Amino acid sequence: MVRFDCHVGNVETTVTEEMIRSIFTEAGRVVDIRMKTGFCFVEYAEPKTVKAAISLLDGRVIHGRPVKVAHCQSSPVFGEPPNRIPQEQACAIQNIVKRKFTQQEMLSILQSLSEMVSKDYKE
Repeated sequence: MVRFDCHVGNVETTVTEEMIRSIFTEAGRVVDIRMKTGFCFVEYAEPKTVKAAISLLDGRVIHGRPVKVAHCQSSPVFGEPPNRIPQEQACAIQNIVKRKFTQQEMLSILQSLSEMVSKDYKE
């Protein structure tokens, strides 16, 4: 079964599923919400609603925090990237705030930890 999900990051810990549902329904019919500590996944019935949610709700302040809304890598909304690495073998490193790393510094650190199959570095 194909799911149309978006990832919602920077969610304050007291935010409830009901709060998320009431806000994310602005973009369209919400099928399911999976809450985790600090983030959640919102599943929509149609792919266009994921795009609408990103457009409408990315940066919206919920309980004092601006949330980051993005498509899930497992969602086919934006198409599958070529040579996709299975999700259980992939990792994402985000929001490195202590200091800004150059692309080469980041690659060097990651390569020292494990063999890298591919990379997608965004500044």
